[in-house]
Amino acid sequence: LLRMRGAIPEATELLERAVAAEPDDAVALASLAAARSDNGDVRGALSAVERALEIEPDYPFALRLRGRLRHQMGDFGDAMESFDHAIGLDDTEGGAHVDRARCLNALGQSEEALKTVEDVLWRFPSSRPDALAAKAEILAAKGHHDEAIQTALAAIQLAPEYGPPQMVLTQTLAAIADFERALAETETALEAAPGSPWLLT
Repeated sequence: LLRMRGAIPEATELLERAVAAEPDDAVALASLAAARSDNGDVRGALSAVERALEIEPDYPFALRLRGRLRHQMGDFGDAMESFDHAIGLDDTEGGAHVDRARCLNALGQSEEALKTVEDVLWRFPSSRPDALAAKAEILAAKGHHDEAIQTALAAIQLAPEYGPPQMVLTQTLAAIADFERALAETETALEAAPGSPWLLT
């Protein structure tokens, strides 16, 4: 609950205490890993999530988090293994498929990544903002800037406080040297989500 409210340091401190009291609690370890990740402690987060998976190897949330952390570290093949394992255990989580699509794109498989995202948009309506953000990232990487911008704007319309599509939008605008609009879009987003960590970094 504290993480959801943005109180990341407080949440991390409470979770550190919980893990110290119950060091073999996979749920607490995975939650601690997520909080450490939110704090920017990637290696500390990976250590906690690896420990959680030693205790509970088939824990989808921990597998997905491990995949994200490995992706962040540039270990795309290892990340893909974690995403595939998580999806094999639970195929109903749209976000896991979006994570996998981002990993496919990082591995240079942009067409397969786009197909995966389109499938998510059709199968998992609740994941549309994240799927659209991923689609915009993929399109921007392919140089389809106009389509990427429109896709990011569609994601922002669905979830104005969600940071990733705004980041894609501003980065894409900057890539085509439209710095004035990039700044204007960021200011608009900050009005919709004051203090958003996505937009202040």
